[in-house]
Amino acid sequence: MKPDEASWHRVLEDLGVSAGAELLWASPLDWGRRVYKCNDRVYKIVLLDNHTTGELRNRTLREEADILRVLMGIRGIPHCLEYHPLGRAEVIVMELVDAVGWAAYHGRLAKACVTFPRLLLLLLRVSARGIAHGDVKPENVLIDPSGDPWLVDFDQAHHSTPFRSLLANLVGWRIRGVTIHGGAVQFIKDLLKSVLPRPVLRFAQGVRHRLGIGASAKVLPLGALPGGSSRELAMLHRAWQMAADSDANAPGQGVSYYSMTFEGFLLPGERPWEDRWRLFKEAIDWPRARILELGCNLGLLSTFAKLNGAEDALGVDADGDILKANRLVQQAFGTHYRTLQCSFDDSRSWEEELAAFRPTVVTALSVLNWVAQKDRFMRFLGRFDKVLFEGHESEVIESRRLEAVGFNHVELLAKSERQRPVILAYRSQ
Repeated sequence: MKPDEASWHRVLEDLGVSAGAELLWASPLDWGRRVYKCNDRVYKIVLLDNHTTGELRNRTLREEADILRVLMGIRGIPHCLEYHPLGRAEVIVMELVDAVGWAAYHGRLAKACVTFPRLLLLLLRVSARGIAHGDVKPENVLIDPSGDPWLVDFDQAHHSTPFRSLLANLVGWRIRGVTIHGGAVQFIKDLLKSVLPRPVLRFAQGVRHRLGIGASAKVLPLGALPGGSSRELAMLHRAWQMAADSDANAPGQGVSYYSMTFEGFLLPGERPWEDRWRLFKEAIDWPRARILELGCNLGLLSTFAKLNGAEDALGVDADGDILKANRLVQQAFGTHYRTLQCSFDDSRSWEEELAAFRPTVVTALSVLNWVAQKDRFMRFLGRFDKVLFEGHESEVIESRRLEAVGFNHVELLAKSERQRPVILAYRSQ
């Protein structure tokens, strides 16, 4: 249940800080978690009747306060002043740190050459006290004016030996079977993905594939076009080859995203389209719908929606090559709709251009994971009445994301073949 503002004000009044308290952060996944600041103190608050992600966290707020006390005196760890159990709420009071988030700190070279090495030293000091943070990622690192890092949010932390804590903090190794969500190595990978040009990423992933590192299930190569094939199959064959050569899916591996069979010929890919379409066809009333397909790839969803009576569609993808293949797919199936090349991390206001299409259904299937500005993307989804969504995280997390942007009906349709939640979200009257 979503709390009203009065619930937060009552907690602040109990702490004696209601006047002048400023909201710093409200969890996009959990209605019952917020952070406020007042003067030189920070108040991390959990409303026990309203929080929804407690089972996803390794530590309660009381346990997080205990861990912060173990780390007291280490520069780069917020100083925990008090812990307050307030009936139906819990509060950690910490000293305010003059710092900004990793992403908001300007100076890419300084972050790489100064702040990150200092972060490694900070992790060594934390490990020496037998604490594994459990979730070392840019969102949990602040940077002060001196370029020093501050590690925050210890709700995924663990007590262990210094050696095991070091392995967890640096390379993300599990501790007694408990998952570590991120260490310094994953931190580096995330940063590289966000700054390296796509050709460099494609080359690196191609090397990984040739070495068999992190290889996924084997996808059959696209066979030669049979003699006497129809014009439609020839166009689809060309589209699948273009998709395999593009950066739109598994760069460097030469595979298309979707597989399907057309006129008895296998067009191979990583995910079976026919099974997915059966699910989508039953979930949405396609006749007269206007489809905005975000991360459209080959555009099979928009194409099949049009074949099933959709009024119009707009396919959006960041990769220009895949959109060329998309148009071949449209021609092969005798449909037509507009496509647009657009990155959802672009600084320009793409939101207004896409909203002008006036969609009645927006689809975002396995897209959010690849977007850096996730809050911005989710706010955009929240502008519409019906969204077909597939996420990479748990059903609980993805559902809370959708609820946080205004959807009051969130229905799990299925788990995909990759065990990802496929969700229909809409506003009911």
